[in-house]
Amino acid sequence: MEIGVGLDATLNLSLDEQALVSQEAAKLGYTSIWTPETTGMDSFQVCAHRWRATCDIVDGGLATGIAVSPVMYRTPMAFAMSGGTMSQLTGGRFI
Repeated sequence: MEIGVGLDATLNLSLDEQALVSQEAAKLGYTSIWTPETTGMDSFQVCAHRWRATCDIVDGGLATGIAVSPVMYRTPMAFAMSGGTMSQLTGGRFI
């Protein structure tokens, strides 16, 4: 069974704290870590940061993804470019 964990922006965690939580999730056996798209930090960059933090714990790092991404924030081309870049960066671990 695959179980993921979500970290919401309302937790107000710093990027370093998010990396630590991501590492702990990997150690506990979670298979993915999710974020919503909100105002503030770029969710694709947040996913990249969390993924990288888990690469030394889980071979290939935890899968990561954006749980909700309102279409009003990005054009279809921007979504495609960001998602494609994340997929290449993570070796296909971006959901």
